[in-house]
Amino acid sequence: MTDEQRVWLVTGASSGFGRAITEAAVGAGDVVVTAARRAPADLAADHPEQVEAIALDVTDTAAAERAVAVVEARYGR
Repeated sequence: MTDEQRVWLVTGASSGFGRAITEAAVGAGDVVVTAARRAPADLAADHPEQVEAIALDVTDTAAAERAVAVVEARYGR
């Protein structure tokens, strides 16, 4: 990862707008942490240097806060 790459945390990344946003960010060369109740492992498998998939139910506030903390710790932003 470089300092020029943006880091995205995209929820609902398994389909719809979340998936489209993830694909656009990857296409731009950014790093994306995809989050969904069923983490979309196919995107991570296709782009292992850019995509990390995590399972997250956004209705669980504590889990969402932990996910943000993990992303910040891992990627520095």
